[in-house]
Amino acid sequence: MSEPTPLEDLVVNDRYWLGRGRELTTGSLTFRESAATALTGAVGWFWTVYTVAALVGVALADRDVGLAAGAALAAPALLLLIAYLTATWAALPVDIAFDPRDPLEIRAAHIGAVRALSRRLRITVGLLIVSAVAVAIAVTVTATMSPVTLGTFAARVDNTNTILIGGRFPPNADVQFVVRSSKPVYRAMALRVAGPKGDLDTRVNGVAGGTTYSVTAQWVQDKATYAVTREVKAS
Repeated sequence: MSEPTPLEDLVVNDRYWLGRGRELTTGSLTFRESAATALTGAVGWFWTVYTVAALVGVALADRDVGLAAGAALAAPALLLLIAYLTATWAALPVDIAFDPRDPLEIRAAHIGAVRALSRRLRITVGLLIVSAVAVAIAVTVTATMSPVTLGTFAARVDNTNTILIGGRFPPNADVQFVVRSSKPVYRAMALRVAGPKGDLDTRVNGVAGGTTYSVTAQWVQDKATYAVTREVKAS
């Protein structure tokens, strides 16, 4: 049978609080060093979220993003790097010097070290908050990005030697089709407008049988010119 706990250990009095004060004083540096380590882990977590958001954003856009969106996607990288370096700095021991024979000097050195670590932690937390906001903005930008609709089409020749063309392009885009062959020499051009949803169907009549034709679609999107070519053979 275990011995009963002494009564003085159960009473919350001045002695109890003095003991708690000793524990807190002894652990004050350790607590802050542990907090700095935890902040380093938090920076790593935010870096993972940011990396995924940035990669998905660039892949989804499949193009050079605008200046504002590019800045929103790039800013967290610098902020998180600074936050990580600051968190690492906060976890480093504080340089202190004192005379081990002088209690007042030891007390002053301890208080100075605690204040220095607290200051480092405040800076790290501030940078981490700013970084978290930047990551949230980057995630929002990624979520609001819409994929670029690049044109594509298929072409075939039916039994009346008519080239049938069907495809999907950016909505309401002006698409120029060029049909060519070298033997016999043939060239035809047609300008068509894609529908509100990007769908487009057209045809080229009266092509010669037994000839291979190249069908090229060309359009302008986001100030860039795109072209896609397909080859078909008339029987």
